Amino acid sequence: MIRNAAAVPAGAGPVSAHVAPDTIVLRGRVLKEGAGPGPVFADDYWDISPAYHLPNHHRGQTGLHFDKIADPVWRLTAKEFAYARLTEITEGCTKLPAPPTVTREARELRGLFDYLEEFHPGLRLREITDDAVLEGFLDHRIELGRTKPQHRVQERARLKWFLTLLFRTRASMTFDCLERIPWDGRPARLVAGRRTQENATPRIPPQVLAPYLRGALFYVQVVSKDILASLAEQERLRRPLGGTRASPRATPAASSPRSSRSGAGKAGACPPGRTCLPTRHARSWTTGASTAR
Repeated sequence: MIRNAAAVPAGAGPVSAHVAPDTIVLRGRVLKEGAGPGPVFADDYWDISPAYHLPNHHRGQTGLHFDKIADPVWRLTAKEFAYARLTEITEGCTKLPAPPTVTREARELRGLFDYLEEFHPGLRLREITDDAVLEGFLDHRIELGRTKPQHRVQERARLKWFLTLLFRTRASMTFDCLERIPWDGRPARLVAGRRTQENATPRIPPQVLAPYLRGALFYVQVVSKDILASLAEQERLRRPLGGTRASPRATPAASSPRSSRSGAGKAGACPPGRTCLPTRHARSWTTGASTAR
């Protein structure tokens, strides 16, 4: 249930009905050793880099600046959205998003707030009743950014997916949320439109493709025989002497303490009924057999 922001007492900031202020936002995440527990929900800046294990990443990829959102209700809404994405698998997803993904989505949400404040003053997320406002946000975001013309369709699809995630996390919001499903749930590819110059690459001419095809056939028809023969030879060399695996009767002459005391470990001496291998050869055979296994 969405609460009325007007019910917040004067001078008091809005408080989430779903997350306590001292809740650690990275709970359940595997953190770097010695990084500490990470930020709490009440912080206006979240450094979520302890949950990101790839080296050499830019600091901006894992820093969430909620202090840049002037409206206290929207600041809380952005925190609730980011917290939901960090701790719960959203409908339509198979796993938790990486920290840079959450940072990018929080930045897009801040851009949506800026767009509403500039072009639709006083309009809240819950008051959006048609797709015209969202369509305008997509156009504004594409024109304002540095997206190349050939990538605009993909960018529109990505933004549409972000708005879908914002709708699907609405149960985590206290005062404001996107209650209308964007574009009635149509897939992003239908909303984004047709890619420019889609499938317009000319066919590879025969004079270019023919040498590659001849080379591929040469490897299949000729070289493959040598490769298979080499693999068979390698397998043969890995086999133990006599074509059978080691048996308790085939042991190095010096491996038995009793045979050493009786002189069986000397050159030319071997107990009756046993097959003794030279120590050096037995050691190399044992190594090869373990490698083959």
